[in-house]
Amino acid sequence: KRWGIDFYHTYKEDIRLMAEMGHRCFRFSIAMSRVYPHLLDEKPNEKALAYYDDVIKTIRDYGMEPLVTIAHFDPPIEIVDRFGGWDNREMIDIYFKYAKTLIDRYHDQVTYWLPFNEINDAVLAPFKGAAVLNDAPEYENKCWNAAHNQFIAAAKTVKYAHDNYPSLQMGSMVAYVFSYAYSCDPKDVWANDEFDKMSNLVFLDVLAKGEYPFYAYEYFKKHNVTLNLKDEDVQILKDGTVDWVGYSYYQSIVTAYTTEGKSVVGGNLKGGVKNPNLVATPWGWQIDPLGLRILC
Repeated sequence: KRWGIDFYHTYKEDIRLMAEMGHRCFRFSIAMSRVYPHLLDEKPNEKALAYYDDVIKTIRDYGMEPLVTIAHFDPPIEIVDRFGGWDNREMIDIYFKYAKTLIDRYHDQVTYWLPFNEINDAVLAPFKGAAVLNDAPEYENKCWNAAHNQFIAAAKTVKYAHDNYPSLQMGSMVAYVFSYAYSCDPKDVWANDEFDKMSNLVFLDVLAKGEYPFYAYEYFKKHNVTLNLKDEDVQILKDGTVDWVGYSYYQSIVTAYTTEGKSVVGGNLKGGVKNPNLVATPWGWQIDPLGLRILC
């Protein structure tokens, strides 16, 4: 058996190597499936927390700042089997219990927190991001309601941290699928703009500004998405805005009004029309370092 990575056993060596490279921050994720293997457990798994105690201590011993991601695509299978996915509002309180456990335990050791990794994966990669099965009825409706419940869970977590530990810096991030318009045809430009707004910007808008932007409601109406928006949700989002925004960047894509007659390539989460100005990896992702600069 060969392992691509075995951080659970090699974390001390891995962290040392990162410190030797000159990094000042070490981002890692804590697994809900370790801390609360059964979602309705009243008490966390102390063996798991003892492991993370030492991970954080090791990071700090090497002079780096830990950045903790609370949820990163590794939920217990009970999210699907018992609750049917993140579109079930019961997941908000389950997540909040887990997040409070971590913040209460590590608030004096960890300043920077991220409630959800790539929260837009609730729509771009729904099973991975929100435990929504791709054969579910009313699929898009379930995806957006799963995203909404994650927004509420994140906002409650941010407010709890701000109220109880004001020095903490609570953040947000998306998998930013950066796209160019295929041409200067207004239809291509419009299609690209709509893709950017509903795949990337709406998620950062809700988390950083505390409300859905007008274009999201226009999209929901056009696509028959019925958001399970409770009266109290409006205030929860306003009270739980983040301190910083981040994103991951893998490659750029090209968006056209129609892909008919055009060469299409793959990508992380989302592919697009082939960009003739870029080379690609062996698996088809286009290599675009300048795209990161433009995105920034």
